[in-house]
Amino acid sequence: MRVLLLKSPEASRALSALLEEEGHEPVHLPLLEVAWPDDPRGLRSVAEHVGRFAWIIVDSAEAVRAFREALDMAGTRSIITAQWLAPDQSTSKVVERHGWVARVVEDQPHDGACDPSDPHHTHSGWGAIAQGLIATDDEVLVLHEAAGEPWWVGALREGRGRIVAARAWARRPPASLDGPWPEVVVVESALDGEALLDGRPHLKSARFVAAGPSVAGALQALGVACEVARAPTTQAVFEAAVSVLDSQ
Repeated sequence: MRVLLLKSPEASRALSALLEEEGHEPVHLPLLEVAWPDDPRGLRSVAEHVGRFAWIIVDSAEAVRAFREALDMAGTRSIITAQWLAPDQSTSKVVERHGWVARVVEDQPHDGACDPSDPHHTHSGWGAIAQGLIATDDEVLVLHEAAGEPWWVGALREGRGRIVAARAWARRPPASLDGPWPEVVVVESALDGEALLDGRPHLKSARFVAAGPSVAGALQALGVACEVARAPTTQAVFEAAVSVLDSQ
């Protein structure tokens, strides 16, 4: 059976090989292949002077990966002393895989107090973060998609700290799919799922496999039922996909 993977062949080589060994055909549709912004000078500049920042805030896993590459080029990765903030758990995990620790900021504030001692989660919205964690003289680096600043940067600017925003990554034009849609769709990130379903509501009836609970939550919010891999690993996603394929 055909299995749709929303990554390039290079990025999903291991999963493709496992599916082929089981007699299935992986079909690649890399909707959100990313690149450096057209003008990367701002990103390179903040990478060269990263030691000045008390906080680094990223809008996505793509921003983390692009910044890591810029740091390697600048030779400044080892001088980072900043604390990190991320908009969701999946981005926080990418930060951690690169050797840092990120607090996760909820999109909406609530009555819970901000706990600066919690290294993984901050129960507050972005505006409260600016008041509760960031000091007046802190320099704050925000790394975001080239298309524009996230909405929450405005909330940060109204609070404490000096905000420096840099374009870190850009979306490439989405690929197209030849032939009929595959029977099963594997979604490895929330952004991939959103990009696939944008303008394609008929795909909600397909069989979806989500790479872990956080991706599953994003798909369910879009009205899509899915099989959930026990972890966002190649083996776990493969096992979940085979479970769905075997039930077809």
